[in-house]
Parts: sequence; structure tokens; C-alpha cells
Amino acid sequence: MAISRRHFLKTGTIVGLSAALPLSALEVLAGQQRQVEPVGSTLAGRTRLEITRSLSKEMFAALLNTKFRVQMGASEMGEMELIKVSEIKLASRTVSLETARQDCFTVLFRGPRETSLGQNTYQIEHGQIGHFDLFLVPAGADEGGQLYQATFNRLQNYNLHRLLELRRFGQ
Repeated sequence: MAISRRHFLKTGTIVGLSAALPLSALEVLAGQQRQVEPVGSTLAGRTRLEITRSLSKEMFAALLNTKFRVQMGASEMGEMELIKVSEIKLASRTVSLETARQDCFTVLFRGPRETSLGQNTYQIEHGQIGHFDLFLVPAGADEGGQLYQATFNRLQNYNLHRLLELRRFGQ
């Protein structure tokens, strides 16, 4: 199969340009904006992506019953209250390196009754954490307003001490 000079130059140019782009530009192109937190924030100097990756059950538990600001539209901000942080128990009775490394929990927010958000990724802001992205799913309503849930299921850094502790207690 013969390759035309035009096709060869077009492909070569695209490959050359993509190789020349720094990783920070690729993150912006992929939708991960390099927005850095202000100096007054506890996570100053960190990007929104770094903050999102660092969210933990303990971090949310410390912020229980506090208000989070949510980007609800192009220019509309709303408030939600963090009302519950729950650990997800693994179904497996066998403790292995993989299950010892899993970090599984959910957080439940209560938003205003009059505003209903669809399942989507939203920009969230909290004074102590900063700005981060979170995938929220509607979880019904209660007497206080609309409920939204976010589920975290990811691998932690390897922790041999935790594995031995889980095996010792037979969890």
C-alpha cells in the first residue's frame, strides 16, 4: 500500500506536535484544568486533580455536617451539607493484598429541595479542602432536601501492617 506524501506529512506533524506538548497541556486538553488553590487554603499550591486524588474517608469524616459549595450551572453556585460518611465493607471474606489495599467509602450530601441535580461530575468547593471534582448521583430525598451520593473505590498504597492486622482479627 502506497502512502501519499500528504498523508505522511500530516501524520508526522501530528505526532511531532503531540510529542512536543508538555504533560500539563495534555491535562488541560483532557479536561483536568491546572487550577491551583489560593495561598490561604490548607492545600495551597495543589491542583484540583491532586486534591481530588487525595480525598479520603478521614478527610470527609472531619468535615461532617459542614457546607460545601457546588457549581450547579454555568454561573450558579449552591450549597450542600455533608451528612454521612460510610465505609463499604468488602464482600470477600478472604483478606489478600488486593483487598487490604482497597479504600471503599461513600459520602452523602443534602442539597436544597427546590434544586435537583442530575447524575454528573460537579465542581465542589470547601474552605478547608479547596476546589475539586466529584461525581454525584441522586440518592432520593428526605425532609431536609435532595440527597446526593459519591462513591469512592480505589487502591491505597500498599500497607503490610493493615494486612496483618486484618488477618489477625479475621475480618
